[in-house]
Amino acid sequence: MNAIFSPSQVNRRELIEKMAPMDVMELSLALPWEQRLRILEESPAFPEIINSYPVQELYWTIKAVGPRDSLSALRVLTPERIQFFFDLEWWQKDRFSTRRALSWMILLMEAREDKLLEWATYIHRIDKALLPLLFRSFFQVIKRPDDMDIQEARDALPPFTLDDVYYIRFHNVELQPLWGRFLALLFSERLDIYRDVMESILWETATEQMEAAYRWRNARLSDHGIPEYFQAIDIFAHVKRTCVRRVNEGGADAVVAGNDLPISFVPTLYMGGARTLINAISRLKGTTAMERIIHEWIGVANKIIVAKSIDIDEPDMLLDALIEASSLINLGLECHVRDTGDPPHEALKHAVIEDLVRYGVGLAKDARRFVFEFSKRPHVSGELFELPDGLRERIRAVLHEPPRVWDHEKYRTRPLESVIDIEGIERDVMVVRDLLAVMERIEPHWSTWNESISLEGTNLHHIHELDLLTGLLTALGNYLITGIAEVIP
Repeated sequence: MNAIFSPSQVNRRELIEKMAPMDVMELSLALPWEQRLRILEESPAFPEIINSYPVQELYWTIKAVGPRDSLSALRVLTPERIQFFFDLEWWQKDRFSTRRALSWMILLMEAREDKLLEWATYIHRIDKALLPLLFRSFFQVIKRPDDMDIQEARDALPPFTLDDVYYIRFHNVELQPLWGRFLALLFSERLDIYRDVMESILWETATEQMEAAYRWRNARLSDHGIPEYFQAIDIFAHVKRTCVRRVNEGGADAVVAGNDLPISFVPTLYMGGARTLINAISRLKGTTAMERIIHEWIGVANKIIVAKSIDIDEPDMLLDALIEASSLINLGLECHVRDTGDPPHEALKHAVIEDLVRYGVGLAKDARRFVFEFSKRPHVSGELFELPDGLRERIRAVLHEPPRVWDHEKYRTRPLESVIDIEGIERDVMVVRDLLAVMERIEPHWSTWNESISLEGTNLHHIHELDLLTGLLTALGNYLITGIAEVIP
């Protein structure tokens, strides 16, 4: 790979032109998203590669590069793949986003007009609700009554019409050239679709069409392994070790069909610090078991993206979600290996990947249970000001769903990824438990400090500056001076 990217080596384009399409694809998949399209465009088999590319990887690649800089891909994509992008982009939860739909319609028109018509023909065949929903978001349709002659209609009805039957009133006149051109294409090339859509707008409500389009959209995404929200959140459900299901090599579930990922592709770009998982994969790469693992791995990532409502307009947030998927798989794998004694590659080879994630997350939730219940007490502040700095950030991190770890160097949370992280949670919980046990014996009780302690004459500006640890030290200081262990700052 270094030879391809080094300027002192043979021209990169010449090398890529000589490579087989699958080799170009796998080379690009080893690169960051923003570098892939440039490599793919240099292959004479660009259209073939683009339409064989793992569709989610292609989506993330185009998002990282920027859709406007990816017109070369839009010009050659099949309508099925274009619709995959639209299904992800045009909806915010269960609501249709006219802003995003407009952006992509403009791009598709810029890419190729015939591609726009090809897409419209495809989507109308499989989903009768989407085109009417799209159109009515930008214009109103009025049908000339049978008893109104054409001249009268031209005087009384909106000025835009293609057939003196359906008259269009655009919500935004500035967008008339775009939608007028789209309608003209349909009218001239697919009159049947044009009339179907116009009648649907007239006789069906926007709510009916949105609900139908949303159902069809979810069905299409489910074919790519992207679940609905309530299906996705089960990735963080708790399972016991004995519930980590086992897949027998060569069994019926060994290979999951319906995805176009190359077997040798391993999403190493999204691994983070998952060392145990990386080592296990190095032993399994190229085996038939790896195909099942990759499909299940992507399923985990999809569920995390949906469950955490990741903003698909932010590639960095997508990358964080993919790294979280790898980290949680690594966490569950280490916990499973610790319990079973199996080598990591054997455990990974036979375990259902989602179960590993649920098991690791479940152990973390078990470890945090005491502080989780503590945080729900009515007199505990939402920011946990009762806990000292450092410990406070770590405890707040484990109260996330799913639990996370506080990274002191980067000053942000990161996903759990190892048994060591769970051991860290257990230590912190023990400290909180012991600190609370001691403070239960000291007056006034810490839960009443806000009402019972005066800050007058102290260097404290707010009662939240007095946490459990400083309260304990204050009580010990008072005990040495007065013989009474009480919190009087």
